[in-house]
Amino acid sequence: MRRLAGFLTAIGLVSLLAGCGASNSPPSSGANAAQAAPAAPGGQPSGKLTVGLSSLGTAEAYLPWLEAGREGWLVLDPIYESVVTANVQTGEIEPELAERWEVDETGKHWRFFLRQGIPFQDGHGELTAEDVKYSYEGYISDHSVASNKATLQALVEQVEVVNPYELVFHLKQPDVTFLGRLTPGNFGVVSKQYVESVGEREAANKPIGTGPYKLVEHKRQQSATLEAVASHWRQTPRFQTLVLRRVPDEAARLAMLRAGEVDITEIPFKLKREAEATGYQFLRVEGAAIYHVQLGGQIAPSRDTFDPSVPWVGTPGDAASQERAQKVRQALNLAVDKQAIINSVFEGEGVPAVVPYYLPGGEFLPPDLKPYPYDPAEAKRLLADAGYPQGFSREIEMQLMPWPGRAEMVDVGEAVAGFWERNLGLKVKRTPIDFATWVPNVGVPRKTAWVTWAHGYIPRPVSEPLIGMETWLTSQSRYNTVAETPEIDALATKIRADLDHAKRVQDYRELAQTMYSHYYTVPIASVPTLYAYHPKVIASWPLQPGESYIGGYERAVPAGR
Repeated sequence: MRRLAGFLTAIGLVSLLAGCGASNSPPSSGANAAQAAPAAPGGQPSGKLTVGLSSLGTAEAYLPWLEAGREGWLVLDPIYESVVTANVQTGEIEPELAERWEVDETGKHWRFFLRQGIPFQDGHGELTAEDVKYSYEGYISDHSVASNKATLQALVEQVEVVNPYELVFHLKQPDVTFLGRLTPGNFGVVSKQYVESVGEREAANKPIGTGPYKLVEHKRQQSATLEAVASHWRQTPRFQTLVLRRVPDEAARLAMLRAGEVDITEIPFKLKREAEATGYQFLRVEGAAIYHVQLGGQIAPSRDTFDPSVPWVGTPGDAASQERAQKVRQALNLAVDKQAIINSVFEGEGVPAVVPYYLPGGEFLPPDLKPYPYDPAEAKRLLADAGYPQGFSREIEMQLMPWPGRAEMVDVGEAVAGFWERNLGLKVKRTPIDFATWVPNVGVPRKTAWVTWAHGYIPRPVSEPLIGMETWLTSQSRYNTVAETPEIDALATKIRADLDHAKRVQDYRELAQTMYSHYYTVPIASVPTLYAYHPKVIASWPLQPGESYIGGYERAVPAGR
């Protein structure tokens, strides 16, 4: 019991346990039946909320495992729910479709007790353990494009349905990140009966979930219209109609806000003053993105796309070549004035980042690590020492790719390219690209030799940072924006398996030190995300700190209520 309590305390779960013994009988229907949330204050849902977004998903296929990127959850979020969720204020894991859970002393067997009486939309039956298992199987299926597919495949041995309201995930090894894999944005529960009856394509076009909104109309690359679910079990929305409009152009989104065509929209910092002057207010999400520039091509030598001629990659097994490559990476860092980028791109809001993925000042970051300095003279000397006094023989490609809530990825990429040109004499080709194109052509196949791009990573306030990192960190990740090295892979494995929180903190710090000392990326800044809104329509909207993507639409409070 002590070992179990220690493990649960380490991941913040003790307070949520109802007991530590396994149970083979379903929960009693009276105490555990899902209760409908109170109706929206002032009566039933009413009015319309229109949100301006830069994307509606990579594929706009609204079955959770058919969306490759997090953007799809801008639409999936109100439709589907997850086994557990993250508290909107603290990020701590708490119940959602599961009312409680237990884990045994080995940390390998996770037993979930589902709420009873939770209905799927449009009369498609009641949520059961079979639906959760079926959803998991969808995520690991051959046709799944979900970013966490490989992680789930490597982690879960099998899913056992005990009874309609109880199931057990049997893991291959202990993993402290597991619970976070079952949260919104990572895992959505579908109706097995519905998907099997209509097929995945139809289910993606007309999704059915247990969430507070249901999709009623989808105009591809234009909009998604949703209607509130009356007397929803968890929280009935206050707005009856939710319209999500795709408007890729930043200035157009602000113009639509002025014209009353949208009520709230993500807004880049360069338009902040203009929006302020018009009288709009802002939802500000602190620590919502950590920017770094990927130095592409640092992939496993066994990959077909590996190219040792890339100056910051070098030849495997050749110590002198690897030393020169590290000098190049260091030069690419010292040539960039991070504070200048913060001042110009982010209007002075934000702090310099130390390594990718880590919040500055957080407990997982070694306290003695400081941001790389800006030293263009030393950068030029290092580049010359590495054998490139006149720069590289060919141009670098800087891919410019804006994402929802992180429009500045383009501006950061432009700024870094400019510093490299001015301070190091490099030739940099700018290539606009969208995420839907990048995923199959660059990210998944690792076609990143000579390629760089600015990544705005979302830290999300979850108890284990590796949950978010692993989409981008290791050689097994769907994508990689650091370097595929045995050392990084081994540290990630060690973190997952270590049940002691204090030891994991040291493991995380060792991982940070590894990335820092090898200059694998160009860290830029940790910054907030801004959403401008019309105060005559919206009174408040609690958003989750550390999350760039807007969500929790059911929490939006209309003005005047």
